[in-house]
Amino acid sequence: MSDKGQQEPSMEEILASIRRIISEDGEPAKSETQAPSPPPPPPPPPPPPPPPPPMVEEDDDVLELTQMVEDEPDERPDFGQPEPDPWADEPSFPEPSPPPPPPRWEEPEPEPMPPPRPAARRPMPAFDDFEDDEPPPPPRPRRRMVDPDDGLISRRTAEDASHHLTHLARELGDDLSIGPMPIGIRTVEEVVRELLKPLLKEWLDENLPTVVERLVQQEIDRMIRRSQKF
Repeated sequence: MSDKGQQEPSMEEILASIRRIISEDGEPAKSETQAPSPPPPPPPPPPPPPPPPPMVEEDDDVLELTQMVEDEPDERPDFGQPEPDPWADEPSFPEPSPPPPPPRWEEPEPEPMPPPRPAARRPMPAFDDFEDDEPPPPPRPRRRMVDPDDGLISRRTAEDASHHLTHLARELGDDLSIGPMPIGIRTVEEVVRELLKPLLKEWLDENLPTVVERLVQQEIDRMIRRSQKF
């Protein structure tokens, strides 16, 4: 701490340096001829710190049981008698009474509901009481299952048709067999084919939808039976 005090200049040194700078600025020529001034003396050392206060022994603060403790005087200030209240003589107003409670509306008790009356059971009518005015529908005709190996027409129909066609061909042949068959005369097959075309067309127009429906239904039934097996 003493070294720090020696390094820091005092207020007097600062003032002396300021005066020297001012004098040097006022007399530049004189300062050039004069020799430089010696450095200022070092500042005096700071005074030593004061000695610490003596330590008080702790034994003095300990209260022994043999010592008497004196009562400390009451140092509370005496405020004297209180000043009279100027508002004490004024009439006092009674405190307002609390507001009455709001009226309570008592809800009427609900009337008890009468017990539900059991529903009267009606006797179930017998099945004989119902009279069926409408006649039962006729039974649906069962379709005859056709073997897929069979043709489009039955065997009896084919035989009848073949018989008629043979008879027709025989009659035509008798009419044309007057002499040797010339070249260009149509054969029986050609005549039969030509006669069968309109008949076959008419028959197909009339019966082909039914035949197709029957065959489709047959195939559907066959697929259903096959799926039920698996």
